[in-house]
Amino acid sequence: MSIAAQKSTRKKEPLKRPCRNLTKFPNFETIKRMKASDKKRFEMTAELFKAIGHPDRLAMLEQLLEKPWCVCELAQSLGLNKSVASKHLSLLHSMGLIEMEKKGTQVIYELVVPCVIEMGKCSYLAVLAEKKKRLEA
Repeated sequence: MSIAAQKSTRKKEPLKRPCRNLTKFPNFETIKRMKASDKKRFEMTAELFKAIGHPDRLAMLEQLLEKPWCVCELAQSLGLNKSVASKHLSLLHSMGLIEMEKKGTQVIYELVVPCVIEMGKCSYLAVLAEKKKRLEA
């Protein structure tokens, strides 16, 4: 029997997956059969992650956790151009993470979904601990 024939008749061993909780996540077949409501929820969650997926926007959300800010003060405190800060805030507002209120010529922004910051901190600490554990192993 040739080497190629021996390889094709060998029983393939399943891949060992590094993720302990892999069974909790849907596989490709599950995703294809996903309910419309689940698909919509996953799409909205992906959009949320895109919105908070920029360091400047995360910094803005943390600042807004402390108190409401106007664009000019927030931009200055983070060392950003006012127009750049305004665009970031507009995106966060469109996602429903912050609210805005006009006071004369100023626009004041306030965080209305503070759990997004807690989720970020929790995730950061968990990933940091996992990386540290891997380096020590």
